[in-house]
Amino acid sequence: MRTTWPTSILIFGLATLPIRTAHSQERLDQAQVIAALKKIPSDYNSQPATFEFDESRPGKPLIGVNLAPTVVTDKDLRLLKDAKELQSLGLLFT
Repeated sequence: MRTTWPTSILIFGLATLPIRTAHSQERLDQAQVIAALKKIPSDYNSQPATFEFDESRPGKPLIGVNLAPTVVTDKDLRLLKDAKELQSLGLLFT
């Protein structure tokens, strides 16, 4: 069976679309991200994660996260993907 040129393009275009799962489409708001990051266990019984906000901007966006010294994983860091205003990330001793 011979495929026509427009059909081939359509099939190729559909094949290259990104596959999204329900999990990848979830977008956490700032409060949910902070709550999840606060659950990361702290190493050496020390201070848990700390956060810095831009108090002068509407919504007080998250601009700094210090996860040192927590036991942070790649999965934990993925929580920050929607933190578009983030300017600093502390990972010392993680």
